[in-house]
Amino acid sequence: MKERIVDEQIRLIPYYQNDAVSFCRYQDADVCKQVDNRDTLHDLALLHRM
Repeated sequence: MKERIVDEQIRLIPYYQNDAVSFCRYQDADVCKQVDNRDTLHDLALLHRM
C-alpha cells in the first residue's frame, strides 16, 4: 500500500512493524486493559495478528 491522502487532515500510510517500540508498550498491563480490555500481556504473535 502506498500513502493515500484522504483529505487535508487525514493521510493513510502503510503499517511499519517496529517490535522494538510497540512490544514493550504491550508489556504494560494497564495499556493492555485500556487498548484491548485484556487482563493478560501481549506476546509477539498476538501483536502481529493485530
